[in-house]
Order: sequence, then structure tokens, then C-alpha cells
Amino acid sequence: MTGRRLHNPRVNGMKISFSTALITGSSRGLGRAIVVKLAQEGVQRMAVHYLKRRNEAEKTLALLRDAGAEGVLVHGDTSNAQRAREIVDEAAKKLQEGNLMRTRGVVHLLVTAIFGAFNPGYAGAQLPTEVAKQMWSAQWITSSDSPQRDQTVLHFRKSVEVTQQPEHFVVHVSADNQFLFYVNQQRVGFGPSRSDLGHWRYETYDIAPFLHPGLNVLAAAIWNFGLLTPLAQISDRTGFLLYGAGEAERIADTNATWEVEEEKGVQILPTPETVRRQYYVAEPAERIDGNVFNWEWNGAESGTNGHWKKAQPIGHATPLGAVLQNDNWQLVPDPLPPMQMTLTSAGHVVRSTGADTSGG
Repeated sequence: MTGRRLHNPRVNGMKISFSTALITGSSRGLGRAIVVKLAQEGVQRMAVHYLKRRNEAEKTLALLRDAGAEGVLVHGDTSNAQRAREIVDEAAKKLQEGNLMRTRGVVHLLVTAIFGAFNPGYAGAQLPTEVAKQMWSAQWITSSDSPQRDQTVLHFRKSVEVTQQPEHFVVHVSADNQFLFYVNQQRVGFGPSRSDLGHWRYETYDIAPFLHPGLNVLAAAIWNFGLLTPLAQISDRTGFLLYGAGEAERIADTNATWEVEEEKGVQILPTPETVRRQYYVAEPAERIDGNVFNWEWNGAESGTNGHWKKAQPIGHATPLGAVLQNDNWQLVPDPLPPMQMTLTSAGHVVRSTGADTSGG
């Protein structure tokens, strides 16, 4: 065996206390990268899981061995809870064979991008404490029946109760593509600052000044322009995230307790052909139908309008460098201060048609 002995290896500052791992969905992409990284850091025995792409899984296995570790392949559909447990058992058995695991046949690390989606409690129970601590309690959320990678505008909301106005209430907020964040119908901020999936930024706000004793409405508008997304905008899928920075703030975490509605009053307009012939890389134009738009979406009384339903969790958020990645957004803080916004007069109406402008 050419694998290195385990001697206090670290991944981005985290001490690795295991020498055996099962990595689900590791035939390519992020799962493959995790396999290679763990092999380089001294994890000696790994099971590479795949669903359909055996040839890709074999490439991962070759990379694992090139990095000095030993490995086996396991196959199956982890969306089925019973089959998922069987895959874990199969991996442990295979790793025992050939003297790859000499003690108890325990798989010490389970990277569960798919497990967590259907059974977070089961998945989390399999993780070492130091790995589980890297996961944020908040989950990325979306709408279950809205486009995930095409044009859509979504509203999210949740009511949180506080007994008194806190001195501080710090939250981290992000979205794909972009968000507008409100508390009690007051605009808090927008973002996130654009970057790539490997360095997906989140904005940090202290929303204590916006809160009051009793119920408070947290709300966000999220949009995805699909194929008309600006050239500078990298995207994975439509999603929203809010994470409370401390224990008191965790009541605001995004999860299935949030509600979502798809805004039907906004239409994304195609870029005119005359413009497409030029070098156009900005956002598309929008048309708002005021008769359809839910104008009260970010208020306490918005329940009487729109078509609200429970938000769909995508997976737990994780920062850049975490061993466990439930999704493709590897989160980093935005190092720049938020852009300052101030109210200014829009002036007066110059001309209008079909509207009474006598009020100015």
C-alpha cells in the first residue's frame, strides 16, 4: 500500500481524526474533488459512490490511488433511505475486504449531499462532530414548483417573535441570483456581491434597529434571469439563504418554516434584436403588471394576497473549506461594505397619458 500514514493532517485548519471515508456522489465534480483532497491529506481508504457514471467513478478511483490512498466502488440510489443504508453497509464490507479496514468496519466519514436532502437527521448522525460543526443550521430554500434555472421571481417571508428589541441581531444573507431583503417592510440591503460558486458571497446585517417587540416580518425578493442573466452573473440554481450568526438569531434561519410565493406580476422581457447585435451584457428589461403584482408581499398582512406555501429546503449551507458540501455554493463573507442608499426626489411628471397627475 502506498498511502501515507495518518499524522495529524488538516483540511483548511480542521484536524482530520478519521482514516476511512465514504463519499457519496463522488464520480465527478465536487465529490471527486473531496475524494482527492482527503487522499492528499492522509485519509487512506475510501469508498467512491456513483449512480450512473461508472466510468467517471473509475476515474475518481484512479485519482484517489494516484494520491496515495486505496479505494473501492459502491453503486446505488441514495434517494431511497433503505438503499442508502445498504450502500453504507456495502462500503464498510468492501473496505474490510483486502485488509483495508482492520477495526470494526466503521465508515468514519459520510459526505451526504444527497442523504441530507431526504433525511437530514439520519445524515447528520453519521458525521464526526468536527465535520457537523462546519454546517450552518440554516438551509438554502427555493420554491418546489418554480423554475430552478430559468426565469423566475420569488418572494420569501417568515415572522419571528422577540420579547424586546435586541441590542444586536446579526444575520448572514445570500441568494442566487440576487436578493432584496426587508424587515418589517423596511429595506435592509441587497446582494450578494457577484463572484463564483467556489467563493459565493454572503452579506452581513445587524437588523436589531428594524425589529420591535412582538412579531416581526422578515422578507426577501429573489430573482433569476435564466438565459438572460447578465454576463457577470454566475449561477447554480434559484435559492435564498439567511443564517443567524448567534443562538438568539437562529430563529430566523431559512428552512421549511419559511414561506414562498412566485411573483406573477413581473415579466422578464427578451433583449431586442437590434440590441443583441451589439455587445450587450447587462440585465434584461422587466415589465410589471400592477394589477397582478402582490404589493403587500413584504408586510404582515400579505397573507391575504398571493399564493404562499412552504419553502422547499435544498440543503444545509456550508462555508468555503468545509469537508461536507450539500450544494455548490461555497460561502465566503463579502469583504466590501454595503452600497449606501439614500432617498431622493424623483422630480415631477413631465407628461402622462391616461393618468391623473394633478397630485404632482
